[in-house]
Order: sequence, then structure tokens, then C-alpha cells
Amino acid sequence: MGPAEAKNKCIDNSDGTCSVEYIAPVPGEYTIGICYGKDDDKQHIPGSFEKKLLPYESHGSPFRVIADMPKDPSRVAGPDSRPRDCVLKEGAVPKQYELRWPTDMAGNYTADIFINGEKVDPPVTVFAKKSGHKNDVKLTGELKIL
Repeated sequence: MGPAEAKNKCIDNSDGTCSVEYIAPVPGEYTIGICYGKDDDKQHIPGSFEKKLLPYESHGSPFRVIADMPKDPSRVAGPDSRPRDCVLKEGAVPKQYELRWPTDMAGNYTADIFINGEKVDPPVTVFAKKSGHKNDVKLTGELKIL
């Protein structure tokens, strides 16, 4: 018991003991008790109730990764010619790609698509309704076959 529900994990050490990991999501005083037995007949292990003042610790250790990743230069311009943030990712089928962006207004969106650094000609024009549901989108133009 404590200021928030804490996740815990119990590991059987196969020697009659167990190790318990208790992860508190917020700082505060927690009462920790360990039980054994089946759900309908749980019993507390004598002496297992313990009050602990747990400081907040984030899950995991902070670290920094430096990576040289190529930026996807694909771009989408909306009906107002303003650029939209977009994400190009490979689909489930080889040589199939998805380009996703928010459709905040109805109209034609023009996408300049780059795959592996190579521009796919010509730009693709897509008409989308404001909702952005896939059934509300119509593709016009041709795509280069890879």
C-alpha cells in the first residue's frame, strides 16, 4: 500500500527463497507485504510487512545514443501549400511503403517521396477529406515501380 499502485515481480530462486522487485511509480511511504498460497487462501509471510520510504527513480538508467541516421526527405504540402510533418515507413509487403501525415483540411495534398535517398517521380497528388480516413482518400498520378 502506498500513494500509488506499484508494479512488482516475484522470481522463484529454486532454493526455497524468492526475490521480489517492487517498482514505485511515485515517491512516498509504501507498506510492503509478501504473501504465499493460492488466491483464495493467501497468507502473509511473518515479518514481511515493512514500511519503506521510496524515493522516485525513473524506470531505467539515463543514457545517450549517438547515431548517424539518414533523414527521410519526403515532404507533403497541404491544400494551403503549408508543409506537413510526415513519416515514410516500409509496409508489410516488400517494396510497399506507407507515407502518413495529418489531414487537417479537405483538399489536394502533394507528396514528394524519397525511398533510400532516391526521389520517386513524379510527385503524388492525393485528395483527402478532413477526416483523413483511408476510405476518404483518392490517389491520382503514377508511381515509379521499384
